Amino acid sequence: MTLACSLRVVTSSVYWTRYSNASIVQGMQDTTETFGQRVRRLRLLQAYSQRDLAARAGISEAAIIRIERETHTARPSTVRKIARALGVRPVQLTTGDG
Repeated sequence: MTLACSLRVVTSSVYWTRYSNASIVQGMQDTTETFGQRVRRLRLLQAYSQRDLAARAGISEAAIIRIERETHTARPSTVRKIARALGVRPVQLTTGDG
């Protein structure tokens, strides 16, 4: 069994979150959402596969995978392409506002 830890900042407080088998420790409420998580959530709401979103955005499927896994930082032009493909404004992807 592998364990991973991450540091999250939630409403000006710092919490350690421990993941075990992809489940969040009980009692922790994570109110933050990263760029990659937003892309994934909006992609799934549209019922797009990673391949579908990549084709609609005009970028590679590998880029979508890296962005959702947060192993890659998207360029502003890529953010605009993904936002356009998902039908949202770029600020909604980057900050969650709007």
